[in-house]
Amino acid sequence: MKLFNSHTHFLKNISHYKTFLTGLILAIGIIILSTASLLPALLDYEIKSAQESVLGINNMPSTLQLAGGETSRMFTSDTFKTDFEFNSIAPIWEEENYTDSRVVYLRISSNGRDWSQWLEIDAEGPLRDDDPNVGKVFPETPILTTGQYFQYRVLLWEDQVTKQSPVITDFRINYADSRSSQLQRIASGLADTFSSVFGGGVFAADQGPNIISRAGWGSPDPHGNKFKGTIRHWRPTYQPVEQVFLHHTVTDSYQSDPKAEMRAIWDYHTNTLGWGDIGYNYVVDSEGRIYEGRFGGDNVVAGHVYKYNRGSLGAAVLGCFQPGATCDYVNSGPTQAPSSTVIDSLSTLLSWKTTSFEINPTSVHEFCNLEGKECKQLDTISAHRDVGGTTCNGDLFYDEMSNIRNQVASKNSDNLWAYSAKQISYDKIVVKDESVTVSLTFKNTGTQDWSNSDNRLLLRVANPNSRESKLQGQDWINDSTIATLEEVSVVPGDTGTFTFQINRPDGIAGDFWEGIRLETESGLMFSNYFNLLVDASVAHPDGSLIQPAGSDRIYLVKDDKRQYVNSRAVFESNGFKWSQVRRATTASMDLPKEGSLSFREGTLLRGSEAPVYVVNYTGSGVVQKRHIVSRAIFDSLGYSSDDVINVHDSLLPAATGSAITSDAIHPDGTLIRPSGSPRVYILENQQRRYITSMSVFESYNFTSSQVKTATDGDKELSRVSDLPFREGALIKGSQDPVYVINHVESGSEKRHIVSRNIFEHLDFSFGEVLKVHDSLLPTVNGESVK
Repeated sequence: MKLFNSHTHFLKNISHYKTFLTGLILAIGIIILSTASLLPALLDYEIKSAQESVLGINNMPSTLQLAGGETSRMFTSDTFKTDFEFNSIAPIWEEENYTDSRVVYLRISSNGRDWSQWLEIDAEGPLRDDDPNVGKVFPETPILTTGQYFQYRVLLWEDQVTKQSPVITDFRINYADSRSSQLQRIASGLADTFSSVFGGGVFAADQGPNIISRAGWGSPDPHGNKFKGTIRHWRPTYQPVEQVFLHHTVTDSYQSDPKAEMRAIWDYHTNTLGWGDIGYNYVVDSEGRIYEGRFGGDNVVAGHVYKYNRGSLGAAVLGCFQPGATCDYVNSGPTQAPSSTVIDSLSTLLSWKTTSFEINPTSVHEFCNLEGKECKQLDTISAHRDVGGTTCNGDLFYDEMSNIRNQVASKNSDNLWAYSAKQISYDKIVVKDESVTVSLTFKNTGTQDWSNSDNRLLLRVANPNSRESKLQGQDWINDSTIATLEEVSVVPGDTGTFTFQINRPDGIAGDFWEGIRLETESGLMFSNYFNLLVDASVAHPDGSLIQPAGSDRIYLVKDDKRQYVNSRAVFESNGFKWSQVRRATTASMDLPKEGSLSFREGTLLRGSEAPVYVVNYTGSGVVQKRHIVSRAIFDSLGYSSDDVINVHDSLLPAATGSAITSDAIHPDGTLIRPSGSPRVYILENQQRRYITSMSVFESYNFTSSQVKTATDGDKELSRVSDLPFREGALIKGSQDPVYVINHVESGSEKRHIVSRNIFEHLDFSFGEVLKVHDSLLPTVNGESVK
């Protein structure tokens, strides 16, 4: 009876607990819903990072090399204390005579007394195809371990073949703290749990594994926009994937905070190596969770295997699988192979992707580098070590490669992915006018028919889903639904088409990456996301100097054409400054080329012979050289030998004008100032044009040394319209708009640059904007720059 009463009491308590728990859950739900706007702030992770140059201090020489007669030597540093506790550390150095006759070690301590073992660094060269670190050596990923002290050690020995040893300079240690606070971990869990409320940290594809998005793991740059407009911006490029490479990250194989490790690797690739993004396409943690890596969706070229990134997918496992001191240390015990959970998740990811990409996971094929050379016979699923001089992905992981391939093949044969697609069209879409019509094609690589009538197949916006696109065209179904399948039905193996309009965003220019995905009308999603690369570029206005990426050529934009500036002498004679040279946009490079720019009128030139010439333009635009016949005339016109530009004879104008035999009047192009007057004029067609202000003077980059004292003959020349601002000059009055000057037949006009985005897209700098009195602004408004 007593037992029964106790049991009854317990049941009553349970009832009370249920009521309490229900109320608590409801209260938590209300709090979550009412404070949803706070989560983005909580999940705005700050990564602290620092870099220390460690040569030439703490008993280390400024260069590490063998002395005469030495065949080997070990360099060991004193102890370094970092500015803050780190959870990520890695060396990077410059090295001459690059060979394998060098080993670099680190050891770590939290208190400066208790030390780790000496950890050997698996050194690499470049990993990205256009890696900015050519000439530097570094590990693929940092060592993820906590500490605040480090020492390093470098062993050099003489290579038996070359009889040389490496010479190491500019040795630096990079460290970072990417860890989450306890509050951030709770907030992150809530965001994942209530993804529908917070916009989603997970790509919940019905026909594919869940992928934790970049926003979900706390990337400081979830949508690849952080470095746009800078040299660090890693523009997505695309190549159909036909090869998979697997990696390990040389990190703890049993992570307590895998998202922090993702951020540490992101920070190392992005900031330390200067890539602007993480180099892997996907990463798998010890619990089998999959993380989105490199921004850009399917087929984006990443940075994980030097010269073999184009056409390959790089998937890494968070862990260290190479037996030895380094992996034993980060694993806090003997190194083990990847768990069955990891292998199962990885093989599921690769089954999903190889089905989409139509890759046979157990076949061997020829795969070539980005230059189409150094072709190798590779398993379609290979390890980094199969093409690079590295131990990656670790012996214990490498031993599982055959098992992984077989598991992927087995899952493919089970037809797990009834809905699957392969993107066929990748070309960049150029929007020159206000809109453009686009057709995208996808191949049905699944087992289920696609339809445009029964449970229609839709093309929708992704990354994140259900958002309003800046590129939305007039024919879109709604803000986030782009188009429906054109064909009545698409059976497996056939291709389907989606046709739609893209509008140029108002007041916005540049490259846009629109995430897109396929989804049935019933809501079944079966792609992570693909990407639409859109070039909504704007051409530079007339008067701009532009330089194509990767080229030393400079052009002047004139009359919507490009004139080649064919020499440094021409560049300098026109008063150009290197700070005025802009990075050419795609639209600027589409402008037709027309001739070469010549010297500014009035420039003094001398070839290999003694005569000094002055450049003159005829009424028909022919460029002539006019010989100044004597030193006396040269001196009386106020010229100095510093004014003369020495050029190769081939650069002298071919046409010869009348010789200058008198000092009565300065030649055209000369700046003159009447004696006793502050006014400055420029001579054109033997007439005077008044330079109305210092702003106009500066817009041409004129200097006071170019101004000559006017002769009596100069004073008699008639005065015509005032000199306008230089074409292409940026000016601003008392109000906000910034204008660019444009010259037309009727005079000068100002063109309003409609937004800061356009201003930055054209590579303009606010330091170049001339602030002028409103009265100096041209009264005529030209077409806006938009």
